[in-house]
Amino acid sequence: MMLPAGTDTLRQSLASFRQEREADWKAFEALLARVEKRAPRALSEEELLSLPLLYRSALSSLSVARATSLDSALIAYLEALCLRGYFYLYGARRSLRTRIGDFFLHDWPAAIRDLWREVWASVALTVIGAIAGYWLVASDKRWYDAIIAPSLAGGRNPDSSAEMLRSVLYGGGDHFLSGFAAYLFTHNTQVSILAFALGFAFAVPSVLIILMNGCMLGAIFQIYAAKGLGFELGGWLSIHGTTELFAIAIAGAAGMR
Repeated sequence: MMLPAGTDTLRQSLASFRQEREADWKAFEALLARVEKRAPRALSEEELLSLPLLYRSALSSLSVARATSLDSALIAYLEALCLRGYFYLYGARRSLRTRIGDFFLHDWPAAIRDLWREVWASVALTVIGAIAGYWLVASDKRWYDAIIAPSLAGGRNPDSSAEMLRSVLYGGGDHFLSGFAAYLFTHNTQVSILAFALGFAFAVPSVLIILMNGCMLGAIFQIYAAKGLGFELGGWLSIHGTTELFAIAIAGAAGMR
């Protein structure tokens, strides 16, 4: 059985097309493989200059192959080759240092600005919680034990004397203060992670966590303010307030988003 004459003509056209242009495809593929594995400096100046020429040649071959429907396998090969060439020649390539710099200088601040509504809501929830915690402990000191965990209280309670509370701030020694600061940092980190991670549940757990954290701040502040040490505690907590509490507000905002 003889094949139609048109089939032989198509095969001859395909073979001729491959024979004329396949050398350029292979050369382009080899150059891409070298620069992808190493760096542009692995190529000579002539090879670098030949990259865009070979890319345009591959695009031309792809256009002809699509227009004449020569071979689906050949079209797929040329599409993949041209796509690799496009990403290398025109794709954005930045060094690690540039990416890190752009993240801290542009990307991260832009993300925070985009969350400004949620951040303000998170800050407002913290303030509301602090006011509620302060008022609850002021009205009934039994609320203090319900709000503050013993590990976080560090022996402080509404019945503590002013001298005892002052000694925690000034007379605890570097070892005690560094240990308590480390514990507080760990606690605030856990709160931040939970406020963000639990936001998937319609943000309800995030809101409750931020409110509870504010209540804890208010409860602690009340027992110090009642002994005339509110200003001193405010100065001590300002270190954490400008870093860790702000991080909690951002994490809660991200959880809400």
